[in-house]
Amino acid sequence: MRRRTALVACVVQNDPGARTKQENLARVAAIVERTLDDVEGGGGDVALVLCAECFAHEYALTAERALALSETGAGERDGECVTWARALATRARCVVVVGYVRAVGRSLFNAQTMIDSAGDVVAHHHKAHLYDMDEAWADEGEGFTTSVVKMRTVMCEESASGARVVARGTANVLCTQGICMDINPYQFKAPWDAYELANAVKVAKEVNDDGMHQLLLFSSAWTNAHPNDTDELKRAPVDAADVVNYWFARLEPLRGTKAHFVCSNRIGEENLIKFCGCSCVIDMKSQKVLTFIPPGSEGAKLVHIVLEDDQDDLDQD
Repeated sequence: MRRRTALVACVVQNDPGARTKQENLARVAAIVERTLDDVEGGGGDVALVLCAECFAHEYALTAERALALSETGAGERDGECVTWARALATRARCVVVVGYVRAVGRSLFNAQTMIDSAGDVVAHHHKAHLYDMDEAWADEGEGFTTSVVKMRTVMCEESASGARVVARGTANVLCTQGICMDINPYQFKAPWDAYELANAVKVAKEVNDDGMHQLLLFSSAWTNAHPNDTDELKRAPVDAADVVNYWFARLEPLRGTKAHFVCSNRIGEENLIKFCGCSCVIDMKSQKVLTFIPPGSEGAKLVHIVLEDDQDDLDQD
């Protein structure tokens, strides 16, 4: 008999299209609610819901449009995306992570905000490695953000007759946040082997070395082509294996470690450029993809991220 302690994560993949922010928030809410209704899959015990970069509106923004979409993510003036995340977090009693445009004073940031199960902001991460399209409106963030977050867990007992939940609890999880271009070399000019984001995860572990499991929470608007590519390249189908293998390559310092890469990437098309999807969870210790949403598919997936795996040798039933 085997007992496993795990947290249940939900990765969301959506196409914002030409809809309003309010329409997209309602659409994603429906996707998430349908997924959390899957009790057998662990929906009732969900610990984390992760959404994509700028998940409720278009990605290609002018400075004027970004300002119109911006939110403070602070208290009574949260704005729609963070208010939506707070409501989901408290209702589902889980951590919720969303990507949006954040205003801080006169600065605008491509932001990813994490909300805990009580509806409180854990951390704001501001994209540190800006992509060409971000530079039209966003200020650069200062480094990467890591937080210790309490999340719900389930202990499942597995035997020849099946699996069942035998206990529920909580665990502290070390979460590092990243947004899309953050996984790439800075400005595509830094050395490939600088591995800035992956090494930030490693350093966080060294600073907080008390056995906590690690998650890299990655919200993305990953595309199959760059704005200055030919129309032929932009129209090429998404190569899912190429996308996931590239992320693997950029996570090289984390191979074999007790960490998981949790990715929500949007889909759809803007200015002929396709967003790739391929939202996934990767176990960096086993180097296996635990769940995956294909390019072009809108939806959400639940996955059990194992924190502890105990084999009971006394019971051979």
